[in-house]
Amino acid sequence: MAIRNCEMSGPVLFSTVVTVVLLVSHSVTALPNVRSERDIDTSKYYHYDDLTNFLHNMVNQNPTISKLHAVGQSVQNRTLWAIQISDKINETEVGEPMFKYVGNMHGNEVISRQVLIYLIQYLLEQYGQDSRVTHIVDSTNIFIMPTMNPDGFENSVVGQCTGVVGRPNANSVDLNRNFPDQFQSQPEKPMQPETLAMIKWIESNPFVLSANLHGGSVVASYPFDDSRLHRQAGKYSKAADDSVFRLLAHTYADNHLHMHEGNICDDDNFVADRGITNGAEWYDVPGGMQDYNYLHSNCLEITLELSCCKYPPASALPTEWENNKLALLAYMEMVHIGIHGYVRDSKTGEGIKDAVVMVEDIKHNITSVDGGAYWRLLSPGNHTVTVHADGYEALTLSVEVPEGPGITQDFLLHKPQESVTLTSSSPTPPTEDPLDTLNEFMSRFQVAEHRENMLFKEPQQFVHHHYDALTNFLYDLAEKYPNITHLYSVGKSVQNRDLWVMEVSDNPGRHEPGEPEFKYIGNMHGNEVVGRELLLQLLELLCSNYGNNDFITLMVDLTRIHIMPTMNPDGYEIAVEGDIQGVRGRPNSHNMDLNRNFPDQYKTLYTNAEQEPETKVVMKWIQSLPFVLSANLHGGSLVANYPYDDFAPNGHAVYSRCPDDQTFKMLAEAYSFAHSKMHLGHPCPTISSEYFKDGIVNGAKWYSVAGGMQDWNYLHTNCFEITLELGCTKYPMQSELPKYWATNKFPLLVYMGQVHKGVRGFVLEENSQHGVANASIQVKGINHTIISAQDGDYWRLLAPGQYIITASKQGYHPQSVTVRVTDGAAVVVNFTLKLADGQRWSQSFDFDIAENLESMSYLTTHGIQDEVNQLARMNPGFVTADTLHMNRKGKSVTAIHMSSDMDQHEENKAHVLLLGGLNGNDPVSTELLMRLARHLIKGYNQKHPHCVKLIEHSHIHIIPQINIEGASKAVPGDCGGEHYSGQTFADLVKNNDTVVAALKSQFDMHQFEFVLALEGGGMYMVIPRNSEVMGESGIYTALTEDDPVLQMLAHTYAAANTAMYEAGTCGGSLLEGVKHGADINPDGKAAPLMDWAYDQHHTLMLCAYISCCKYPPADMLPSLWMANLNPLMNTLLKTLQGVQGQVSDISSRPIKEAIIKLDNREFTASEDGTFFFLLNEGFHTIVADTPGYESLNKKFLVESDVTSEVNLILTPEADSLEYHDYEHTKDMLQGLTNMCKDIVNIHSIGTSSLKRDLLMADFHKPGKNSTPGVLFVSNIHGNEAVGRELLLLLADDICRNYGKDSYITDLVDNTRLYLLPSLNPDGMALSQEGCGSTQGHKNGREIDLDMAFPGIEADLRQVLEPEVASLTQWMAGTDLSTAISLQSGDLVVTYPHRRTDQTMKADETTLKKLASAYVSNHPQLKSGAAGCDSTTGKYPGGMVSAFKQHNHSGSLMDYIYDSQHIPTITVYTGCCVYPSSSSLIDLWHANKKSLFAVIQESHYGVSGVVVNKQSSTGMSGVVIYVKDSGTFQTLADPHGYFHMYLAPGKYSLKTFSPEFPQHTMTVTVGTDANQGKEVRIVMSKTTSKTLLVVAAGVIGFIVIIAITAVICLKTGKNKKYDNIGFHRLNGEAEDEDDYEFFQKKNKYNTKEYHDYSSDDEHDLYDGRLLRR
Repeated sequence: MAIRNCEMSGPVLFSTVVTVVLLVSHSVTALPNVRSERDIDTSKYYHYDDLTNFLHNMVNQNPTISKLHAVGQSVQNRTLWAIQISDKINETEVGEPMFKYVGNMHGNEVISRQVLIYLIQYLLEQYGQDSRVTHIVDSTNIFIMPTMNPDGFENSVVGQCTGVVGRPNANSVDLNRNFPDQFQSQPEKPMQPETLAMIKWIESNPFVLSANLHGGSVVASYPFDDSRLHRQAGKYSKAADDSVFRLLAHTYADNHLHMHEGNICDDDNFVADRGITNGAEWYDVPGGMQDYNYLHSNCLEITLELSCCKYPPASALPTEWENNKLALLAYMEMVHIGIHGYVRDSKTGEGIKDAVVMVEDIKHNITSVDGGAYWRLLSPGNHTVTVHADGYEALTLSVEVPEGPGITQDFLLHKPQESVTLTSSSPTPPTEDPLDTLNEFMSRFQVAEHRENMLFKEPQQFVHHHYDALTNFLYDLAEKYPNITHLYSVGKSVQNRDLWVMEVSDNPGRHEPGEPEFKYIGNMHGNEVVGRELLLQLLELLCSNYGNNDFITLMVDLTRIHIMPTMNPDGYEIAVEGDIQGVRGRPNSHNMDLNRNFPDQYKTLYTNAEQEPETKVVMKWIQSLPFVLSANLHGGSLVANYPYDDFAPNGHAVYSRCPDDQTFKMLAEAYSFAHSKMHLGHPCPTISSEYFKDGIVNGAKWYSVAGGMQDWNYLHTNCFEITLELGCTKYPMQSELPKYWATNKFPLLVYMGQVHKGVRGFVLEENSQHGVANASIQVKGINHTIISAQDGDYWRLLAPGQYIITASKQGYHPQSVTVRVTDGAAVVVNFTLKLADGQRWSQSFDFDIAENLESMSYLTTHGIQDEVNQLARMNPGFVTADTLHMNRKGKSVTAIHMSSDMDQHEENKAHVLLLGGLNGNDPVSTELLMRLARHLIKGYNQKHPHCVKLIEHSHIHIIPQINIEGASKAVPGDCGGEHYSGQTFADLVKNNDTVVAALKSQFDMHQFEFVLALEGGGMYMVIPRNSEVMGESGIYTALTEDDPVLQMLAHTYAAANTAMYEAGTCGGSLLEGVKHGADINPDGKAAPLMDWAYDQHHTLMLCAYISCCKYPPADMLPSLWMANLNPLMNTLLKTLQGVQGQVSDISSRPIKEAIIKLDNREFTASEDGTFFFLLNEGFHTIVADTPGYESLNKKFLVESDVTSEVNLILTPEADSLEYHDYEHTKDMLQGLTNMCKDIVNIHSIGTSSLKRDLLMADFHKPGKNSTPGVLFVSNIHGNEAVGRELLLLLADDICRNYGKDSYITDLVDNTRLYLLPSLNPDGMALSQEGCGSTQGHKNGREIDLDMAFPGIEADLRQVLEPEVASLTQWMAGTDLSTAISLQSGDLVVTYPHRRTDQTMKADETTLKKLASAYVSNHPQLKSGAAGCDSTTGKYPGGMVSAFKQHNHSGSLMDYIYDSQHIPTITVYTGCCVYPSSSSLIDLWHANKKSLFAVIQESHYGVSGVVVNKQSSTGMSGVVIYVKDSGTFQTLADPHGYFHMYLAPGKYSLKTFSPEFPQHTMTVTVGTDANQGKEVRIVMSKTTSKTLLVVAAGVIGFIVIIAITAVICLKTGKNKKYDNIGFHRLNGEAEDEDDYEFFQKKNKYNTKEYHDYSSDDEHDLYDGRLLRR
């Protein structure tokens, strides 16, 4: 049968295979003298005396293979017997694993006891007769304990299937709850004699595998048996070896006659996992024995429940023995899986006891036993195993564990060598290590009296140094101290000032092997000047005291120190002395904050999308030297701040822990504790209440900084950097500088000394003893790698503790060492790496393919052709060969194709082409591709997951050699191609060679998604373009639209072959890393294929230069293959990363050549509607937008190396649309509640003048009330029917596609959308088709509703139209962000005002931005075709001020803008007010995208939360307004949330709340929808004096209102629109209205405020109504 059709999982299949193999190989030969199994007496139970006699008889009858042991005594003094069975019973076979079965732990669960008795007899009597039994006994040291609870058994009652009589021991203690537990330490009851005896037995013997046999169910249960939560059931508590335990449990269950069925007993529910269960998931068992075995010994144990009835009649015993016999044998054989062998001393060969065997990614270790023997049970697959022992260097090996019996793997450990000195002669070591002396000095400096006793020659002058003075100061030092200083510039600022660095070292100007590099950077923010001056003073201190002060001399001799006093000289020059907390001079002269300008691990914002000149040169400088430690000096607070500085989910005040968190804390505390004030934690008590424990803080916990320098140092270099805030005043007066020097002098020195902490040493090559550059230094448990410097020297900062440190590099065997780091000087650990053994590497990583290690010769063209054809013949199921071209000499260009389905050309899978031999002179590429073909084919045949994944999920095409003519002219040893006389591929293209045509035909046929060409002559990657083209901005560029994906693919290759990143890998070549072709060959002539493939077929192509030599000696081929296998495989796996799918209609018929937009880029699907796209990780959007079908938008997540599947099923568009009259409109809206009742609410907001309902559709996701609110209103004129139909179509589209279309779903989930299709149903009822028809224009009372809304100066005694009153009342109680009304009779988008042209400039920007969202998505408007007849050409941008289009008062637009204080637009959808219904389809198509776009646009702007500082809760009712706006404001909702739509720009927001002082803050709204979000406004209660003033004002105000009310009651009459609001009081006639407003305002929960843009407090009550 075909394996792929089996429904067995890995463990089931494995255990089945093992069983079948062993049954066949150990089958019993039917000989006359073989004893029958009928000799086993299964007719009765064995009580204690019977059992004791039975065991003694068995041993007496089989003395050479059995021995009886008394493990302990029960409470009632019965012996816990265990019989040992082994072929050499009186000898200790060191390499033989120990196995045990334990039964009858619960006395009344008796089947376990009996089957173990039968197993004992079976093993002893069948030994020598049955080959399987003989093999088990010969290879295993077996211990079987039939009963652990003999007392309980004697109390049990036969026939009791579910009782508990006899379950506990004689003290009524459940023994399987009596062991120490990992989650509650000691058991609830005292440990019993039986438990203590078992613990001693388990811990004193090196058992490898065990099972504990129970009854009451039929299932195999595996650890852990309980969880930390001790949930009664349902909590999966996974052990580190979960996969092994599952394999063990499945082995028993699958070989049991019925257990694998999973439902043998009434309450059993184990069908899903075929008869096995995690213990805690079944039910929680604290204090169980199986967990104790695993946690306290080398032994893995599971629990086997063998029968439904705990104590069945004896008649059941024969059946139970048959049920379990084969399972008992199969489980015993599992003791041999995994790996086993010896840990020995490499010199003496003696075994090493107690060596720790560790497996990567499995947090459970075992130890070697006497003689160095070990056994490590492992599931099949590749494992990285490390062994370490005290006094020895750790050894790490990669091991491939097969299915079935395991493999032998010995570990030979080396004792560490003496510390390595790289000089030719070894001087006599000093009596004391100078680093220890230096460390002693630093330790003393933590104590004030020692600091006072240290005398330095101090700086005498404390002045502020502007740029020229600073430059002169540095030049003077360099001239005065030439032997220890080196002054250099790393680059220029924007204004061309040098970024000076002064190096201080005993050998300036060069890196000394073994000496760490340290740096300080000051004045990154130009107005934070303390660091700048301190660093100048520090330089003077170091120079003037060198040779005179022992501490300073040691520091300079042992450290290469680099000090950059200012990173922002331009900003400094405009900063102002005396600045305490200002920002003048903070950014550089491009107004960019340099500490937000570095590439960030989480966010790319406008602040760090491009790096400033200062940032670029500092990054280059940092990467050019092996810096170990650094600090970035700032001002404005007093604290040591450590990484990370920001947090992925955009959290506020969230601790963002980096892998080296403990070490960074140590570093930060070193500075803080040496500072006289910083460690106290109260930095600036006069201006802030902040507190920092011990004077240190995690950056993101303090506040989030994206693009900071300290995080970039840590993530992209070896350098650990913290940020030091040195004082509360950013630019103190000159007179204060001595004070800052006094408090920071010793901290600066102490922190510098931290560079000598942790671990240091060299990584050396074993034979040559040369330093190994770019070796990785990794600390187990800390996910951060550093690399060795050019001389092999390294420094790894670490907090005190014990660590396992591993040095590794591709092509070498890794080496691991256990190190204890103290708080003293860095521990010296030197690593000696041994070149990898090719054969072992081949076995572990290349399926032991001998041809791939061939080092004698290169393949010929004929040899390639023959092998390709042979590979295809041998593997017809998934490999085909193809001849693309043949020359006159019979030489062929051959291709090999691999796919699990060769009969179909599947377009929804990636087609990947690998090319070699393009230029003819680099046959090394051909050799590597032939090796790759062999690797993929053999890996697929052996079911290696990576090879299977590639061949089943993609089509791989390999053309090993293109330029067959040129290959014959290549010269062996010609590394640079200087002696090559053939044509390059560029020549072939130029000459129209037939080979080129053959290659291009492959592109036409297969439409490759990705092509990788291998070439020789360098170590770097090349991506398109090779020739620059003019971009959309009119600037020539080498970047393609797919540059991010190309970069990802190229870096995937290079990251696995790190030599590509190393400058100078190929001698004098300066090419390294990833380059655009145009950067290397500006004329683009060198490699024409890459750009052609991209432009003609949209194929992504890379060139990997994989060897410095084009034609290296053949003996280099194996090492080149080893270096490039992982890069090739990783890159191929990365090509699976993307999306595949098919576009079809609702009848599942594919839509041919469907138009697809992927992340706003347009593509065409294949003939059968399928598609595949390579993509970066993350969320993407795909839209099918095909004529004749409704568009469909899907958002999907692409994960690493995984193909996401997205199928697009499109609904045909309607052929025609009809208008809806009033009744049909009602029916349609009510029908929406059936279609999407979870997201829509249809309700009436009031009635028209003729009592028709004004029906509104509210769309929003419940629980998302803090989202932006968007209102659409149409049909304000009853005869303008188009807007009504557009809103009905919009509602229908949302309903039908919610949950199907990601774009619509996201919009509805994050928007409160209000659709009012008809404000004028009375006019609608009278209207008729016709472009010039005016019938129904007005409402039922013949009023034009768009002239009936109250203006800001309206007479409040005016009676409002019912439609107007209903809408204004509804708006007063609804929080809106934007509003859009739809009208007809023109083609344009208008914005306020309509009655006046006095709209404020600041507001106009936002109004135009909202209008442009509609215009830019409307085909006519964006093309300049706005306007009708007389207005044609008058709206060049598709939008215009409403005043200029048609000015009048009383418009809905002006009311919303003036009284609701939100942006609003009116869209005129067409010249004809009531066109024929045949036009509706085209009108819907023209407006649909715009309608959705304006909803999306409403999410831009600023949003956040208002928080009460005292209670830390959200504050409702707080007004937030824009200072310079004429109207824009919003109100915090009941939870304190708010949103305000604003165009990109910088805004000053102000707040108003009667009980709180005004709060002002500046926010920047960017082009990113998320920028400007997450504003947090913290309101603090006013002082008591201020409260009195406010209270007095409020009381006075109430008195005035009361008097006014009395007057109004006597003279006025009720107003008709009391909920609308109020405006500035202009005369006596308005007193009455003011009263009426206050009388009824609570009915609609209105808020009354005006435009708060004035800064004057006395203006606060001269207000307008704020909505809600």
